[in-house]
Parts: sequence; C-alpha cells; structure tokens
Amino acid sequence: IINGNVSLEAIVGYTRINKSHKRKDVQQHDVGAIAIGALNVLGGDFNGTDITSSPKSDVLFGALHANLRYFHEGFGFSLRPGISHLEEKQKGFTESNQHKVDGFKMKLTQASVRAQICASLNAVQPYIFAEYQHDISSTKARVQDSVESAQGVAVNYKSPNDGRSKRTLM
Repeated sequence: IINGNVSLEAIVGYTRINKSHKRKDVQQHDVGAIAIGALNVLGGDFNGTDITSSPKSDVLFGALHANLRYFHEGFGFSLRPGISHLEEKQKGFTESNQHKVDGFKMKLTQASVRAQICASLNAVQPYIFAEYQHDISSTKARVQDSVESAQGVAVNYKSPNDGRSKRTLM
C-alpha cells in the first residue's frame, strides 16, 4: 500500500505440469468414425485403439497491477490498470503408438484496465464494473486446418487464429 487510495500488487508464479492423456486413434478409420469418436467425449462407445501420453510443461506467470481508489459521499470509484505475462514451454513427447509430438513454447503479454463503481448502503455494497484486456503480444496456436482419413477424404476446418481479436471487453 502506497497510501489509503493507491496500492501496487505484484504476483509471480511457476508451476510444472505433468499431464496424463488418453485418446482414441481415429487415423485408421473413415470420416464417419472421426465424428463418432468426437461423440465418445459425450459418453458414446467408440472402439478405436487407446493411445496414451504423458506430456510435461513448465509455466511461468507474472503480473503487476495498480489499485486506485476514491470514496465520496457513500460511493466508491476504483481503477485497476495492469500488465501480465505468461510463458509455457511443453517438452516434446512420444505417444504409446510411437507418434512423436513436437514441443512448443507459448507466450502471452496482456495489458488490462478495470473500472468499478460501488455504493455503500449500510451492510450491503452493490457494485458494477467493466474490464478491458488487450493482447500486446501472443503466440499463435499451431493447428492443422485439415485432416485426411485413411480413405483419402479430406476434412477442412477454420483455424482458430483466423479473425482472432486482441481485445476483450467484459
């Protein structure tokens, strides 16, 4: 706390993630089987081969925010500008079917500002806020934009990177 109306907040974090994945092999089946495999997530019964893997990731996170507050005649006004940064590095791994998956690095730096107004009504303090976030820099997701079945039928889909906005208003 700098004074009664201004404070700074700094957060730093690290985690190591050891995942355990299990999926069905749909490469050996036709496009219809791929759709059935997707339904398996909802509890269907798809008889593909089980493939397991154990990817590992290191995640580093940091953020710095200022909290600015002002109170006047039963109302509170606050502003919270800040910046945050996240980096994840996943090591390459080999699935149980010997398919090698490359490692990757992902980074995201984001600026944000939150504005809030509250009213002090004895024991109750209703409030409303709006928050804006802007991606200063980010790593685009590496995704395929098509899959070809064993019978040579191609299924195309839109990449999530196309038309992605760097701005979020909540």
